[in-house]
Amino acid sequence: MKLKKLYKKTKAMASSAFASSSSVLGGQTQKPTKASTSSGSSRDPRDSSEGTKQDSLEEWVDCGAGDDNDDDEESPSTSQVKVDVRMEELLSLIGVGPLVREQFLSLSHHKTEKTNGGYTNSHGVRVWCTTYNVNGKIPTDEEAAELSDWLLSGGDVDLYALGFQEVVPLTASNVLIASDAGANLAEWEARVDMALNGTTRQEADALVQNGATYSDLNPKGKGRRYLPVCAKSLVGVYLTIWVRTELLGAVHSKEDVSVSCGVMRLLGNKGGVGVRLRVWDTYISFLCVHLSSGETEQDKLRRHWDLGHIFSKSLIAQQLDASGQMAGHLNVLDSDYCFLLGDLNYRLECEEDRIHDAIRDGSYATMLAHDQLGKGMASGEILQGWSEGEITFPPTFKYVVGTSQYVGAPQQNNNDDGDGDDGFPDAAEPQKRRLPAWCDRVLWKAKKPVKLFGYSDVAGVKLSDHKPVFAGFHVDFHEYDEKALDATINMARRMADLREMEMRPQLDLPEQFFDFGDVEFGTKKVMRVRMANVGTSPAHWHLSVAGDKPDWLEVAPVQGKVGKGEEGEIELTVQVDGGIGGNASTLSPDGKLDTILVMSIAGSGDKFISITGQYAFSCFGLTPDQICDRRPQSQGRREALEGLYATRPAAASVEGGVGEEAALVRVELEVGGKGEGVRCVLSPRPAEETSAASSSHSAAAVAAAPDSQGLVPIVPVELQNLVTHIRRSPGGLGSPGLFISACYPDPGTITAARSAMDSDEPLPAAITAVDASLVLLMFLTSMPEPLLPKQVADVCSLCVPDSLASLDLLRNSMTKTSYATFLYLMKFFRDSLKKENRRTNGLSVEVLSATLASVFLTYEIASAGPMSKEGTLGYNDIINRRSDFVRGFLENVL
Repeated sequence: MKLKKLYKKTKAMASSAFASSSSVLGGQTQKPTKASTSSGSSRDPRDSSEGTKQDSLEEWVDCGAGDDNDDDEESPSTSQVKVDVRMEELLSLIGVGPLVREQFLSLSHHKTEKTNGGYTNSHGVRVWCTTYNVNGKIPTDEEAAELSDWLLSGGDVDLYALGFQEVVPLTASNVLIASDAGANLAEWEARVDMALNGTTRQEADALVQNGATYSDLNPKGKGRRYLPVCAKSLVGVYLTIWVRTELLGAVHSKEDVSVSCGVMRLLGNKGGVGVRLRVWDTYISFLCVHLSSGETEQDKLRRHWDLGHIFSKSLIAQQLDASGQMAGHLNVLDSDYCFLLGDLNYRLECEEDRIHDAIRDGSYATMLAHDQLGKGMASGEILQGWSEGEITFPPTFKYVVGTSQYVGAPQQNNNDDGDGDDGFPDAAEPQKRRLPAWCDRVLWKAKKPVKLFGYSDVAGVKLSDHKPVFAGFHVDFHEYDEKALDATINMARRMADLREMEMRPQLDLPEQFFDFGDVEFGTKKVMRVRMANVGTSPAHWHLSVAGDKPDWLEVAPVQGKVGKGEEGEIELTVQVDGGIGGNASTLSPDGKLDTILVMSIAGSGDKFISITGQYAFSCFGLTPDQICDRRPQSQGRREALEGLYATRPAAASVEGGVGEEAALVRVELEVGGKGEGVRCVLSPRPAEETSAASSSHSAAAVAAAPDSQGLVPIVPVELQNLVTHIRRSPGGLGSPGLFISACYPDPGTITAARSAMDSDEPLPAAITAVDASLVLLMFLTSMPEPLLPKQVADVCSLCVPDSLASLDLLRNSMTKTSYATFLYLMKFFRDSLKKENRRTNGLSVEVLSATLASVFLTYEIASAGPMSKEGTLGYNDIINRRSDFVRGFLENVL
């Protein structure tokens, strides 16, 4: 059964069933009045004297919302006027320059509505967002009425955004091995359909399994009022969007993203999913998150970090300029309306007795003064620019499941069947004691007016230890008239030509040469270009690159205006990093950073900004082949490192065993004469010849004449250095938490380890085996492409090959260096699973294979659904097969 089938059919039928959607919501075009960006009961952390002053200087061009200014009212400066996301997208695609843009904005400010000779229709829409941590539960038929009361409490709604957390229990199997959650997701989709549309169970199951039909979409028939348009899941986090059937024809694009915040940012036990829609010509986004739990100060800071990580990594597409070149990445939050919902897990910093007393008295304002989220927003520490409605409902966590009683709360009357000692009814199993808190929240950030019409919990739903929370919003979506918009832009071009003849700007740059000096891997360096307008008219400028744009440079802004007598600045950021899409591997071998920015000033020629720097070599961010190419693997380097490690006592012995992959190619792990200088070599000779050569040639002799002996050193010394340190550190491969510790190494430890690897120095003894093992995973994930090739991922989509077939697949699809590096690592990982090590390090072959699969095979999975049907594989099936492929090397191959 596949949920993606449901959404594909909905989209296909929508395009044929609705040629036009102008009659949505009764066919009335609404023109909103001048309103604040939220209702009077909302809370905005920017509500300070400084923030109010800033807001008064800016105004959004409400392309679709209209403007009721009198003709004699002074218009804001067009340099301070902003356009909505869709208009910005259109202006960029057609290549509108700064001067034409200014004239267009001045025209747009005075007339946008078609009734005023403009180019925009606006549609009022009711959006209803709700979030619920279901604690891994599935509702029963007896609980269906509670769900209907919850989902229908928004009244006449046009668009539903339903966010769930813990749709599946967050067990190790669900998080690490991706146990199939499809049944739970399908069950919740069916329950939503039954609640919103009043369908029977059979009709709901048919919708989930087979998708929508024409009768479902035909507004004149007896079909459903609401249909799903998209959904996204990440382990237990699930976001599904349902719209009124009349609105389907207005939904033109859908994009989604998921971001993990678990261990090493790879596991999805915590994280978020996002969806971005274009409805008519307005972009709207929803983010459903589940942040880290806990009541300590460190837990709060972890939640702050989770939010920042989710926001920064929610990338959905590449943004193109007018010439078709990539101008950057789009974020799911690049929308006119953004809504954040979920179990944010922020707690109350207050004594338990005071909390329960305040709940009993209904004194919520007293407790909100201690709310971590509210305090962080008010101080500007987190969520700057986001707003939340006034909280008038009790804390939504933590309840005794099946009741409206808080865990640990004193009994409210003498008629309770419980014993009154622990606050639990007799029928309830003991639960973890947690302080009540408003964990479940809905917030918004908008570039256009938003009116909040409801923000509350649903006390009658008792399925989980949380209560659902919902928020309803009135928003305006706009729709452009293409011909009228083209006429307005052409008028702006004519006005720009006239103005250009009247002014000749003069922009002075005191400094045009910027040397960033030495740049290290992962370190961000910032410099600023200062400019001053010394002319008699405003200066419009934009930047381009002489040649290809370097990946290591970010420039902001790339265009702008400096008024007469004013100054401005441009921020230059240089950073070399790795990972998928990283730039360390694209640099020249000499590490020189050199580029020239061309500043084109409208009507005043060009100026040039020179940027230079020197990247210090690092093995991070490179493939094994690139490491060996840039730093040849000489015998002298190995012997020097062996000598340095020889002064340390060995923590564990190294076995010099031989792993075979058949008679064609033989892989040998040889131990040098001193210390633990393990190196991996390939020999194309028969096994008996190799054995004879191994007994008659030392490691030095082999390296000195590799061609004559047929041996090629192929494992980077930098990697061997790190592996040797792990083996020889106190505890060695038996260290508890090896590879799976949740404690992230501090930046100083990471830098020290990387510096030692890059300089052929032993890692500092203070770096534990556990920290070094996590640095090893970071090293592997910093590669510009996964160590195992795409062919392996493709094969895993079909089957898991046996041992010999697996070796044959790798040998024919990998370079010698990458091939032997992988086998060398698998021998090392296999040693960590030996019985004597496993007794203390806590590793199991299931956990290690799942972790390594997420490192070695981080390829995108095309399957959109979590379930299998009709011979196709779901997301979880492919994840498990990739894990099984790696597991074969841990158990059978070497």
